[in-house]
This record gives sequence, C-alpha cells and structure tokens, in this order.
Amino acid sequence: MLYYLVHAQPWTAFRYNPLAFICLPFIVVSLLTSALAIKVPLPVQVTGLLNTYAYPMGVGFLLLVIGFTIARNIPVLPFCALAPGGC
Repeated sequence: MLYYLVHAQPWTAFRYNPLAFICLPFIVVSLLTSALAIKVPLPVQVTGLLNTYAYPMGVGFLLLVIGFTIARNIPVLPFCALAPGGC
C-alpha cells in the first residue's frame, strides 16, 4: 500500500488495504504527538484524557482490525470486495 501512495496512486492503495489507508493519517499524528510529548510536556488535562481513553480506544481498534480481517476473507459478495483481488 505504501508503494502506491509514494507513487501517487491513492485509489490503488485504498483498493489494496482500505483500513490501513484510512488509519494511516491517525497513526502518523499519534506517532508525532508521542514524539513531541517526550520533548514538550503535555498539560495535565490532556494527559488525563489520554490515560482515560487510551485503553478503550486501543481495544476498540484491535477489535476493528480483527473484524476487518475476518470480513475480507469471507467469500460472499459484499465482503470479498474488501480483498485486494476483489470478487
């Protein structure tokens, strides 16, 4: 997928892995804010929110990835369209 993004083919990148394509901007922002948090301390309110919602969001994302992986391997018409080869 990253190969197609680097070569300016976003539609093909989305076709190969739509979940990663949608999640990639959030992952980049998360990594940047984590890197900046090491250099610049975050306010107490932001740190409290991160501590409160990090675990439930992580579990929800894990369930989303597992559900997407199972759905794209079901050989029925609406689900097989998620696979790179399609139906």
